[in-house]
Amino acid sequence: METTDRKPVQTKTADAKKELILQAALEVFSKKGFYAASIDDIIAVAGIGKGTVYRYFDSKQALFLGVLEWGVTNLKEAILAKTKNIENIVEKLRVGIITHLSFFGKHRNFYRVLIQEINPFRENVEKKFKEKYLIHLQLLERQLQQGMEQGLLKKINPGSAAQALLGMTNALIYKWLMSNEDYSLQKEADVIMEIFFKGILIES
Repeated sequence: METTDRKPVQTKTADAKKELILQAALEVFSKKGFYAASIDDIIAVAGIGKGTVYRYFDSKQALFLGVLEWGVTNLKEAILAKTKNIENIVEKLRVGIITHLSFFGKHRNFYRVLIQEINPFRENVEKKFKEKYLIHLQLLERQLQQGMEQGLLKKINPGSAAQALLGMTNALIYKWLMSNEDYSLQKEADVIMEIFFKGILIES
């Protein structure tokens, strides 16, 4: 019984340490970039020993990929959690967009790392995260297809529509990041909904 009782505590501690390392790495990578950053920089921010870092990640590159996986996984889980009980497909899409924007609004450093530091590892990143990206894209495609079948959306290529919607969302996140202005990224959801679902052409 004693062994069984201790295991959850050990797991929780291990998870907390790994999360601490990832958050410290995210902060350092976003400020210094991958090449200028060092493991020593990361342990200084995390306040832990170097051995603890190497217990979870065997290299700086592995840690960088761990940061990317943390972000992609948490974004996916956040969207699924917010939308799983919504039946109306248009509302599901709207909430999904808001959640996507909100995630990067809270994790600005992650998006900065994602767009500025990913090139040296593009091949590894594509192999590691292509499947997760495709799952997200296919989910969006299925939702759009469902909306078309229900007569709520025009019948166009759902795959192309999913790519366009995701591209528009990411473009507005990029604009927000580059502007360094202090405004709510979630408000861009209204712009996306207006343009994507209603269009900007005034009918004569």
